[in-house]
Amino acid sequence: MRNRKILEQLLNSDTYLNLDYFADFFKVSTKTISNNMKYLIKDGKSNGFDIRLKRARGYYIEINNKDAFNSYIEKISFNETFSPEYRTSYIIVLLLLNREFITMDYLAEKISVSKSIIKSDMRKVELELESRNITLEKKAHYGIKIQCDDYTRKKFILMYYEDGNEFINNYIENGLKERNFKVIENKLIELLKENNLNTNYIELEQINSFIKITICIHNEVYNNYFNYEKEKSTYFRVADELSNTIEEIYDIKLNENELIDLKKYLIKKTKKFTNNEIYIEELRKDIERFVQEIDCEYDTNFYEDEEFKKNLLYHISLLINRLQKETSFSNPLVKEISIKYPTIFDIAIKFSNEIEGKYKISISQDEIGFIATHFAAHLEKEIYNKIRNYNKIAIICSSGKGSALLMKLKLEMLFSSSDIRTYSLLDEDEVENFNPDIIFTNWQLSREFKMPVVYVDELIDDLDILRIRNIIKMKRTSNSFIKTNKEFMNLFKKETFRVVTKNNNYMELLEEMAKGVEALGYVDENYASYIIEREEYMSTIYDNGVAIPHPINICGKDNLLSVAIIKNNNFTYNKKPVKIIFMVALEKGNMDYLGMVTQILFEIMKDEYLVEKLRGSETFEDFLINLNEINI
Repeated sequence: MRNRKILEQLLNSDTYLNLDYFADFFKVSTKTISNNMKYLIKDGKSNGFDIRLKRARGYYIEINNKDAFNSYIEKISFNETFSPEYRTSYIIVLLLLNREFITMDYLAEKISVSKSIIKSDMRKVELELESRNITLEKKAHYGIKIQCDDYTRKKFILMYYEDGNEFINNYIENGLKERNFKVIENKLIELLKENNLNTNYIELEQINSFIKITICIHNEVYNNYFNYEKEKSTYFRVADELSNTIEEIYDIKLNENELIDLKKYLIKKTKKFTNNEIYIEELRKDIERFVQEIDCEYDTNFYEDEEFKKNLLYHISLLINRLQKETSFSNPLVKEISIKYPTIFDIAIKFSNEIEGKYKISISQDEIGFIATHFAAHLEKEIYNKIRNYNKIAIICSSGKGSALLMKLKLEMLFSSSDIRTYSLLDEDEVENFNPDIIFTNWQLSREFKMPVVYVDELIDDLDILRIRNIIKMKRTSNSFIKTNKEFMNLFKKETFRVVTKNNNYMELLEEMAKGVEALGYVDENYASYIIEREEYMSTIYDNGVAIPHPINICGKDNLLSVAIIKNNNFTYNKKPVKIIFMVALEKGNMDYLGMVTQILFEIMKDEYLVEKLRGSETFEDFLINLNEINI
């Protein structure tokens, strides 16, 4: 009944409700709630309501047809609102968790739909299983069951577990209820260190999930333990010692097949650390040379950060060892990293390109994402150190104590250890006596202050905080203005806006758009080639068909967003739909500004309704009106 309760909560609320609110209310993960929202947003289009997302606030509901909405509310329940895709995954999960035959009647009862619907879903189930080389055995009067080895079964269950499948999540949570799995997690880390086995956080979590699934499935289907001669390999020894800890905590003994499966998964997700010094000194020189070049190009300070260079050296040395053995780690956060830290990601691409050629390896997009986190961590530390220099902060507000307090609360998110005081426009003498390191105000002051003054909107939002960070990072605090949506709106020009109805080639369209910007003089002549070069490394097509292509090297003479509205519903690139293209051009030196722009576009792309609203624009004027209406 969760979907119905979500609708009731939205309907009865006089404020916005975010994912965290619902996750706490239902005691589930935000990922689970996000999946519920996707189904409700889709259903709402044909059932008299719209669920919309307001940036930095949360969801709200609009009722367009009260009768249709009431009819929908009456008939839905949690199980009834399963989409065909969700039913397919639910059926597969039930098959994975049952080793014996199960009937259509059983599936219909579990999912609360008719037997005929289950039968129609079975073709999709079979196709999904066939794609993974798993067969579905059918037996008259008995039912159906999956035919696959135990290892494949666990990996398939793990895939659904990582995707946030509610049935799997509940199954595992109940199977491990009130048991101290943390002991096993700590034991795993201890054993990996003792045996010089290397992994990353993502892979470590996957190993933990595999162990959880092994324990839960054991509780249901394994009852015996085979006598066998134990292997002497490192991986089997780790698996065996983990088995002993599992037995202590859960009072079960893993059998031979389970130990072999655990060993196999450990081999896949970890690698032995070899202290190979062959490349270390040469690699250190390569890193220092590269970061010096980056510092010159982007006005950064990577070279002087010894901790950063040490961590990067350690990471790359391990990476080279792994890739020379053709072992690569997966990184589910790579898309988010590339969106939130676009320039940093581009730096990581350049660095990876140099390393690949010299050390004869091939670095995946996932691995580039891990490299980017080291550069991002340095920049965050650099900003943090600069923020700490602002010990005393004054807020001068023209609209009363309430607004001043709101500004203070927002600024405390950034300046958490600073002494922040609020003043009215009549208190400029007191501000002078306070002698702050920086002043924030929403009004033109009547006197000159020796300290920097930053002009802000009285209702500071999260993007304003990003802009303030950027000003501090770039040391531009003298009489700076934190502008509202007007700053973003000014990035759009009529001469770089187009509605596309015929062109169906993504890369050709990018080149055409980029050369058009070159011809208008907004960028250097290499802009188009830099756009294509960046796109060839990794596609910038993200959620809901929104693409944010940008050059691998910043080469703009002005800040600009070129826009292409794609009207063709079949326009795709590498099987990804393309609906709107926002092509970025920024002035040199605006490294962090790109991050702010992509953050705004990230908020748009997460909401299919907003994307479709913008996509409905027929002219540049329509586009600006629609953009204003969604309150960027």
